[in-house]
Amino acid sequence: MAALRREVQEELGVSLEPDSFTLVAELTAPAHAGLPDQRVRMRFYEATGHGQPSPGREIEELAWLPAAERARMAPAAQLLLDRLVTEGRLPAN
Repeated sequence: MAALRREVQEELGVSLEPDSFTLVAELTAPAHAGLPDQRVRMRFYEATGHGQPSPGREIEELAWLPAAERARMAPAAQLLLDRLVTEGRLPAN
């Protein structure tokens, strides 16, 4: 988790508490804007953090998207959204 904490700090300016990580999902999906046969396996965590997220040097855009704009999300993020809605952790709208 140390590498994840460091990356989030560098790329988003948010400090994550070391003992607060919970694995939410591990999903495999097509790469976002990648080659047709490229797939990625992503792990999604939730954690307690401090600071206001802002895009770092490798991030082009930071946006809070409603479910209605799911087409802008990476395929793995769309799968995560579907799972969270199905589990009742997020509203369907």
